[in-house]
Amino acid sequence: MSSKVRRRLQQGAGFRRRDAAEGEAEGPRVLRGHAAVFGESTVLYRARGWEVREVIRPGAFRNALAERMDVRALIDHNSTLILGRTASGTLRLSEDARGLAVEIDPPDTQAARDLLVSIDRGDVSQMSFAFVPRKGGEVITTRMDGDLEVTTVELIDLDLYDVSAVTYPQYPGTDIRAGGEAADVVDKVKADWLAEPGRAALFAELERRGA
Repeated sequence: MSSKVRRRLQQGAGFRRRDAAEGEAEGPRVLRGHAAVFGESTVLYRARGWEVREVIRPGAFRNALAERMDVRALIDHNSTLILGRTASGTLRLSEDARGLAVEIDPPDTQAARDLLVSIDRGDVSQMSFAFVPRKGGEVITTRMDGDLEVTTVELIDLDLYDVSAVTYPQYPGTDIRAGGEAADVVDKVKADWLAEPGRAALFAELERRGA
């Protein structure tokens, strides 16, 4: 496989907006979500009788994050449309149980403002990432599935170059949401309340009844 930087764009995923609580001023908008997801197989190439599939394994980004690679957050992988950067602290990355978790403090630029409008409208609802496998960082296997030859590329150790809001990602399970600090506080209080024994069931019953 080539060492050329790879970008994962196709279709799917979801940006979701969280509104500030009623009566509260909305704080700085923060983008949070996942630019890559673990364990989700996606088809990279398809031809008569042959498919190439890719899947990201947990820990694939661990070394890149430990080494504090200088990663950018972009729009459609365009280096002139920057949203954040790990070196400046405006982009924060981590691995969680789902995948590559992203938190971005977007700048007050026209591109970022336009992106937030598109998120709010639901026109932009996808993410992607750019990477190069490290030496030994991908495992390639081939098997027959009936008459179909399936080549699977498992990504296990990657150099990471950017994460990006995109129109057409490769992995539909990626997600991101845009909200203000006030919304985060409200969500935290709600989550703590629901964590008490019996309250989740009570809340579900109230919603069912339209209370």
